Amino acid sequence: METLENCIDKIYEKADLTDCDRDKELYKSIYYHLCDYKDILNKSIELSNEIGEISKRWELVRRLPACCEKANALK
Repeated sequence: METLENCIDKIYEKADLTDCDRDKELYKSIYYHLCDYKDILNKSIELSNEIGEISKRWELVRRLPACCEKANALK
């Protein structure tokens, strides 16, 4: 399976190689849509990673009261 980056490169090459203006416009349109899709995909991955980090921190915060209670009980 080809990567998105390879597909974008191939579409760009096809846009450059074609002599038909209609086809050239079609390839350019596809190219720009794929670039936008790639940007959205990268942002989604970044947000997913941030959400994962926030979830980990929240889990630590949730455990904190229990740790404090155990520490106070040992005193």
